[in-house]
Amino acid sequence: ASAGWSGLGVPEFASNRGVCHVVEELDISGTNPVMEVEAVRLDDAIGPDVRVGTVKIDVEGHESSVIAGAERILRTKQVRDWVFEDLTGESDVTRAFEGYGYEVFLIERQTNRPRLELRSNVTLSGRWEPPSFLATVEGDRAGRLCSSTGWQVLRRRSARSRTVVHRS
Repeated sequence: ASAGWSGLGVPEFASNRGVCHVVEELDISGTNPVMEVEAVRLDDAIGPDVRVGTVKIDVEGHESSVIAGAERILRTKQVRDWVFEDLTGESDVTRAFEGYGYEVFLIERQTNRPRLELRSNVTLSGRWEPPSFLATVEGDRAGRLCSSTGWQVLRRRSARSRTVVHRS
């Protein structure tokens, strides 16, 4: 949650693309390279007058640090939508979003469109991949955007679109 410098482990790219991870110590003797990177709190990086549509958190187990460094942004709801992974759907991160007044939805993959299911209605046992979640201050908007099929999900939608948010 504090700014400074951190180590970023970079696995062999040819065999494991996209799986960088924060390391506690800068050990340059290992087989995988480690680079030093600047760590910045979101509260320091995003000014108080800036509004952000979507933030994707993908920090391989360090989500709580991201949340701790975004207290002002969460309190003032400067970010409308947060996308993150949660193995259980019951983590401190999920509870933090709910505590700040965000609705948290499981993003279900379907053949022709995503489907949002309210987190409290979901059982996550037996899943192969870590499930993705959406924390949002505009649940109805998110549901409308997910109501189209195929590539049309990416299109701007009118207020009359049908909603596929499941809250019951």
